[in-house]
Amino acid sequence: MPRVWPGSSRSLNNKNSIAIGGTGTSVESEDLLNKYLDEYGMKASFSREGFGPSDHAAFYAEDITVFFISTGAHQDYHTPQDDVAFINFEGQKSISDFSFELIMDVANRDERLTYQEAGSKSRSEQGFRFKVTLGIVPDFTSSENDGLGVGGVSPDGPADKAGMLKGDVIVAMDGMEVASIYDYMARLKKFEAGQIITVDVIRDGKKVVLLVQL
Repeated sequence: MPRVWPGSSRSLNNKNSIAIGGTGTSVESEDLLNKYLDEYGMKASFSREGFGPSDHAAFYAEDITVFFISTGAHQDYHTPQDDVAFINFEGQKSISDFSFELIMDVANRDERLTYQEAGSKSRSEQGFRFKVTLGIVPDFTSSENDGLGVGGVSPDGPADKAGMLKGDVIVAMDGMEVASIYDYMARLKKFEAGQIITVDVIRDGKKVVLLVQL
């Protein structure tokens, strides 16, 4: 049976968008997920890789199908400021109900999901090492492939000093298109500390070009 791991986060956004990792670890994953996403009126960005920054990675390393469900990070993630008052209980229930239906479907099948390898099985093999940081909290839940939403901006970080705001959508970095979180990571890997780059963002329907020193 696959491991379904609801990731910790405090809210479901008003677009009912979630991020689901491990969607490439079985042949049936995406069809199964889309069935319940439609039923619950949710949207999702899919990441095929089985390895990721949570406990599900250990199961994928043992050739077990996984799903990692998350509403994404936020400005107070893993800080003392992330308190119970910020929890979206209605959103939490929706994700719990969605996860329960998914789990019961898999548990009651006559046959297991068909496992398949989807990416590396250890952090050292992934190669996602960055020499620089932009200083933002990416919106991992965006499912439109029309840019990377900025879920938060770290105070005094490069993005903050350049005037980037929460709610901006990054569409290009140094002239290179950014359509998704994967484009963003690929672009970031190319930059050096101290380099000055342009970052194109959409803000209130208009393009704004920022100069960012990394």
